[in-house]
Amino acid sequence: MIRLNDIQSVSANKPRRRWPKILLPGIVIVLSATLLRSQLSPDGVARDFKFPDYDRKTNRILSVIMGAQAKQQPDGRIAITSLRIETYEYSDAGRMTNFIVQAPSCVVDMQKRIASSAGIMEAQKTDGLFTITGTGFEWRQKDSHLIISNDVRTTVRRDSVVLRKKTP
Repeated sequence: MIRLNDIQSVSANKPRRRWPKILLPGIVIVLSATLLRSQLSPDGVARDFKFPDYDRKTNRILSVIMGAQAKQQPDGRIAITSLRIETYEYSDAGRMTNFIVQAPSCVVDMQKRIASSAGIMEAQKTDGLFTITGTGFEWRQKDSHLIISNDVRTTVRRDSVVLRKKTP
């Protein structure tokens, strides 16, 4: 697999150069916008919208912002219905979904890679041991950071808490 960071000049007279790191995010944004346009229906709504975030070193998917429908707003952001955000972790067994965030709707700023909503949301570990709900959130895809604004409630299943005996 060839990655953009691996492309080098092969001319014997020129020094070897790597693509500037600033170029890769720009290419990702342009490709994502092109992907969105390719998913658009005649009414200007994209169906089954997906916006992945990749680890630049390993080319593994870190997270994906998904929605049933997406429509570009006049300010350039994208309104999404039936939001689902998945984060992933990797092991010898392969990729596993680690965390899921769901909300009825949100807006996504694809340049800043931020999804946000003033509405209700729910996030949970895929093993079901931890759930958090609230009203109003911001998901920063670039660093996998979730901020929940109001009415935050956390549920931890009792069987997930392991009490350890103190040893002398």
